Amino acid sequence: MRENRDKVLAALKEGHFLAIHLSTWGFLDRFAAFLDQVGFYLSLEALGDARQSPSIHPFFFAIVMTFKTLLGYDSFNSLPTTLFRSAALLRLMGFNAVQISEGFNQKGTVRPFDPDTLSQFLQSRTQTHYLYWLTDVVTLLRRRKLLTQTALLDCITITVDSEHYEKIGRVYDKEGTLLYKGYKVACLACLLPNHTLVPVGLMVFPLTVADLTCGKTLLRHILRTQRVGFITNLIMDMGFLDGAWLHDLKTRSHIDVFIPVKENMTILADAIGLAQYEQPAWETVRTSPRREIALLSGLTTWDATKLPLSCCLVRDTALDGKVTYWAIVTPQAVTTAHDIYDVYTDRWDLEEAFNELTCLWAYDRFYSTKWSLVLAQVFFMFITYGLVALYKTERGGEIAEMGIKRLRREHFHADDEVVVYLEDCYPNFAQK
Repeated sequence: MRENRDKVLAALKEGHFLAIHLSTWGFLDRFAAFLDQVGFYLSLEALGDARQSPSIHPFFFAIVMTFKTLLGYDSFNSLPTTLFRSAALLRLMGFNAVQISEGFNQKGTVRPFDPDTLSQFLQSRTQTHYLYWLTDVVTLLRRRKLLTQTALLDCITITVDSEHYEKIGRVYDKEGTLLYKGYKVACLACLLPNHTLVPVGLMVFPLTVADLTCGKTLLRHILRTQRVGFITNLIMDMGFLDGAWLHDLKTRSHIDVFIPVKENMTILADAIGLAQYEQPAWETVRTSPRREIALLSGLTTWDATKLPLSCCLVRDTALDGKVTYWAIVTPQAVTTAHDIYDVYTDRWDLEEAFNELTCLWAYDRFYSTKWSLVLAQVFFMFITYGLVALYKTERGGEIAEMGIKRLRREHFHADDEVVVYLEDCYPNFAQK
């Protein structure tokens, strides 16, 4: 397709044209251009090649899923009355005029293709397909130097109501009563300088798989595909507490882990005792309720790590005067308690991101009980979320502060221009 205003104007006077559609150069257009710039469209090849779907290239299924996720459309059945009704959006996604008006094949009456065809394609995808797709996306982002070497690891629980969901895990109490059921998502997110998070690793497990097992499995995949040097600082929570693993990450992969230790742990008791003996300087980081931090260096009491640890000991004083301690430890050599505390507090950004994914993106409201479609929803949701975060960071200004609901309300529309198609030509006409 090429732009040829004069040819189309002449044809309009004679009443000859292929189609007329609304369009605009707004957020969606610029976001699509951003996807092209970072090479996102090339990454979609990892989801399959044309031989697996001879009449419809897998690219079109993947790009429809990406924009379906971006725009917040729920089920496949909603596509004919939402995304497929907008020829401007379809054109933006790479469909040509013939595909938009006539479709790819004669199945059904929906154009460009029936939603069942999309569902069937996704049901043929496995977690391995999505893992390699995300690997390709991350590789492209690394080439553009859009990521940092600080990452956060966490596991998110997704509960479901129905027993019909495939591959769910079930949690019971001591009496054998079912408490809840669902999935667990292990997520590795890259932390950008502006505290934006971009998911760079993802795996879905049955709910009953331990956090530590999920984390180790995901990190093993990440280190195998992205190699040593991809991560230098890794912020984790107590669910991943394993001294031998921390030792391996430091000595074999050159990753410094930052992890909290709290009550009933020997290393915390040792740190408190050492602080009472050494009397380090305490620095106030919050006045109400009061929080103070102090640095302790060279702790060797956690035998499993086989490493000297730096410790940021945290002392919290409640309004009623009660004092509690907790700590953050790392094998990284530091000079101040803030060097540890400031890194670990970035973990709260991860919790904010997960809250946004849950409350605003609704990644856990599944439209199918099939395992393959659960995987599709989770991976497309997290990857699209990360791409939007990167785009907003690059654009800056007011856009950077907008949540997805406001973006959808104020910017995800196309109604300022008219596009007229004639054979292989088109122009844009501004509406009056």
